[in-house]
Amino acid sequence: VIILAPGQYNLSAYAPEQSLEAIVGKDYYNDDEDMAGLYKSLQDKGITWKYVGDGYELCLTGITNLTIQGPPDGPATLLVDPRYAFVLKFDDCHLITLKNFIAGHSEGGYCDGGVLGFANSSSIDISGCRLFGSGTVGLGLYDVSNINVASTTIFDCTYGIMQIWDSESITFKSCLFHNNKEYYGVEIRNAQNIIFDSCSFMNNQGPMFSDGSEYFGASQNSIIVKNSIFSSNTDTNIQNSPHVTFENCTFK
Repeated sequence: VIILAPGQYNLSAYAPEQSLEAIVGKDYYNDDEDMAGLYKSLQDKGITWKYVGDGYELCLTGITNLTIQGPPDGPATLLVDPRYAFVLKFDDCHLITLKNFIAGHSEGGYCDGGVLGFANSSSIDISGCRLFGSGTVGLGLYDVSNINVASTTIFDCTYGIMQIWDSESITFKSCLFHNNKEYYGVEIRNAQNIIFDSCSFMNNQGPMFSDGSEYFGASQNSIIVKNSIFSSNTDTNIQNSPHVTFENCTFK
């Protein structure tokens, strides 16, 4: 369990100044062998830095049973500088719990780099978090299953609220999505058993539920939205979204 103290943490301050492969291969880091040993040790534990075009992205790979949580007595904020990087990227990770912290980028960006990204992962719980733009999206979920997101806010993202691709069994409960732009709200591609329950969608731009068919071709999706509120979004045709079933929802 990692419990964050109150404060602001720019993860980019801990990134290497050159590729991890170069650091480990040459066994030095700015002439400091101890630093090379540290990065090699982190790599062995599944913690690496990946170059993404304008800096480094922190990647957690092959990790099971990890909790990262904010403090009970004040906010903790995780930031990164590169606009092409996710703040935290998980690959092949399972039984992950993230709760009660804020995350986003120090400056806005486009093209890539969301806030929290998960690939080839399962059994993820996210609660009480505030994910802001930029990232391009608050959540990137790719080939994942058994994801529960509760009491979490996604706001001010520059491309959309989230992407859900090739995934199943994902539930959002009592979440708020507001002031996100500009290409889509929720982009869902080949995703099954996706549920939004008691959520609020406010002041978002773009089609609220996009299947990405104009870019990727037709996909099979199954989405249920219930007990939720849609207010002041630019999409005036939300109720006719493909593959979406609405139950007891309010549209304003």
